[in-house]
Amino acid sequence: MDDGRRYFAEKRLHRERLPRVEISYMNPVSTMRLRLGLWALLLVLQFLVTASPPEALAPAVAGSVYLPLMALRALGLPVISAAESGGWGGPSALGLMAVVVFWAAVWWGVVSLVGRVLTARQTRGRSTTSSTSP
Repeated sequence: MDDGRRYFAEKRLHRERLPRVEISYMNPVSTMRLRLGLWALLLVLQFLVTASPPEALAPAVAGSVYLPLMALRALGLPVISAAESGGWGGPSALGLMAVVVFWAAVWWGVVSLVGRVLTARQTRGRSTTSSTSP
């Protein structure tokens, strides 16, 4: 028997000796509800801070609006309207939509990451208790 066949035969024997583990996942509907609930909460908090920022948070809020717009403006998109002399231009309609889409995507990513971590913890806790041998 050549080395390749022997390797795979040994690997198959080793795999057959391992205990079988049943993995039960969280219900997809409850995972999606959790994800949508957290996402909506984060978007509402972002909107509330943007609508009436405390004085200490004003620079961060301005940055959260203008930093994504500056990147899009560098690409040539008209996301910042014309400014009066010596001042900052406000976001255009396209700019406001871009900010909303950008932060919705950022918060969706955060919520997806948190959801994966929570799901992995629940799955890991269940799989260690439900192992059976063949």
